[in-house]
Amino acid sequence: MTLLNPDVSSRGPDRAMNSQAALPPASEAGSLGISQLKRLWARAMATQQRRSHAASKHDRHRDYLVIHASGLGLEQTMNYLARQAPSFEEFERWIVATTGGVAPSQIARINAAVAGAEYPDDIKRWLAAIEASSPVLSADDLAFWHEHGYVVLHDAVSSASREAAEAALWDHLGARADDPESWYRSCDHGIMVQYFQHPAFDANRRSPRIHKAFAQLWGSADLWVTTDRVGFNVPEREGRKFPGPHLHWDVSVKTPIPFGTAGILYLTDTPPSKARSP
Repeated sequence: MTLLNPDVSSRGPDRAMNSQAALPPASEAGSLGISQLKRLWARAMATQQRRSHAASKHDRHRDYLVIHASGLGLEQTMNYLARQAPSFEEFERWIVATTGGVAPSQIARINAAVAGAEYPDDIKRWLAAIEASSPVLSADDLAFWHEHGYVVLHDAVSSASREAAEAALWDHLGARADDPESWYRSCDHGIMVQYFQHPAFDANRRSPRIHKAFAQLWGSADLWVTTDRVGFNVPEREGRKFPGPHLHWDVSVKTPIPFGTAGILYLTDTPPSKARSP
């Protein structure tokens, strides 16, 4: 449910300009005041009209940062741009309608990252507090991580936060935990549910305990939370096999494999004999 990526390449000026379609500079912002957003939109519109090439790795990283940091899902945003081909003003209005708006402090952090500038003092203090907080992964946990490539963080969020997110998902699905027949409904996204925004999800994404765990793995608290979907994986039964996605890698396995992390927050207990988990 929560994945954090470091701001590893958003520092410094952007020198990648498209030779076929002039894009707005990253600093050009609209009514929301978010840098890179208009450039992202302009590239998406130009690509639809076959007037531009794909973004550079650096530009694409900043696009992803802005999307997730604005509280939007990547697939959610790209589907909207592709299907609606909105004006920039319509795109900004959709962001507000979808997310409820982006906090000024978050906008300030985004803009600093895009510009390669220092963060505001309140952001610096927040990150410093995460750095100074007690470790949540023990030395044994970290040793296990280095040997096996994964680690389990127990009690990542409070019971209340977990139960609130679980209830939100059951309600969205129109299903009930005590009614197995309500679990089996057709879905064209496998076990993934196209549900990105909810206050309970946001609360879990802001978990200091989860943030600290990722900070220990990355060696830095300067991380960005992705706005990802939720999953609903029910037991197989006659006529309903596991719908996927099947085992895959989210990164190229061509060596050298770049360092990356992902996290899944389980909302319900999932013993092997009763493998269900929203």
